[in-house]
Amino acid sequence: MDFIEPTLPVWEATATAAEAWTLDDYKIYGDWVATFQAYPWMGLLGDSYILWDDYDIWSYHEYGAGIWILHLDETYFEGSGTGGAALWWALVQDSRDNEPDVLDAWADVTGGSWQDSLAEFVAFNLVSHDPDRRPAWVDGRDDGDWGSVPMETIWGEDLPATVVPEYGIAQTGWVHLELPDAPEDLVVTYEGNDSIGVVLVAVDVDGNTQIESEWPVRLDFTGAVDLAVINMGTPEFDADERLRMAPLEITMAVEPAEPEPGDTGTPDDTNDTGADDNTGGTDDNAGGAGETDGGGEEGGRLEGDGDDGKAGGCSATGSAASWAALLGLMAAARRREGTGSTKR
Repeated sequence: MDFIEPTLPVWEATATAAEAWTLDDYKIYGDWVATFQAYPWMGLLGDSYILWDDYDIWSYHEYGAGIWILHLDETYFEGSGTGGAALWWALVQDSRDNEPDVLDAWADVTGGSWQDSLAEFVAFNLVSHDPDRRPAWVDGRDDGDWGSVPMETIWGEDLPATVVPEYGIAQTGWVHLELPDAPEDLVVTYEGNDSIGVVLVAVDVDGNTQIESEWPVRLDFTGAVDLAVINMGTPEFDADERLRMAPLEITMAVEPAEPEPGDTGTPDDTNDTGADDNTGGTDDNAGGAGETDGGGEEGGRLEGDGDDGKAGGCSATGSAASWAALLGLMAAARRREGTGSTKR
């Protein structure tokens, strides 16, 4: 096995999950899960020693992380209880270099990237307290403390709002924000270290999930929404690196989307048709005027516009259609602007 992996959660969390797999009716001790859920910004690489030594926070962080291993086992190993052993075996190396590390092993057993698996776990964690949205297997494991603890609750009347995590967010860590009545056109932005990857995970009241890594993010959901912002570290981040707390400012504001351009095909087509008809009328009149002298030719075009009802009629019809369409677009634009103003 791997005796030089320095991160504690992969060891203690797996040991905690093993108790659930081997003991009848076992539920993870509530205080363990509660402290893990209260400080998710420490992530899956930090532990209770860091929380105590650096922040004077008493915690059972690495034991409460057992819910991470149980989720891994249920999602990728059909709840067979073999997920922890598979993760440990994937950590094995035959040198003093800690490669593969825990993140490499996690990617190996899930068959994807650890970043995707982390976002997947966070989405689960946001709703782990809710029997209507969480998987049924949680019901037999929850000691009543599986609920993720929001760092802050943001109501619609509080928008725009900026949230600053007190200690920052460690690599693989996240913060949970609760939005009980998220309005339409809600956009989330962040300011901080541009060298790290930051991912947003949102889950609505029906359990639908939105995961985004391109910022700013326009939420797809309204109403009750649970939202998390995750620090994925730099693209080259390795689990052996020192944990660094990234300071972030997370801002939520209503920003109505730019209205779609109106369909201007009809006015253009009408004008084109009118121009063609005018040209046709002019050609006909010019042909008739060709029998006169130069002055008569110019007069012939004018007379033709007046005598030939088609030329004048088409021109008038084209103008009326153009203005009607334009007024319709202006009215539609005002309706959209009015709606946006109301939302603000």
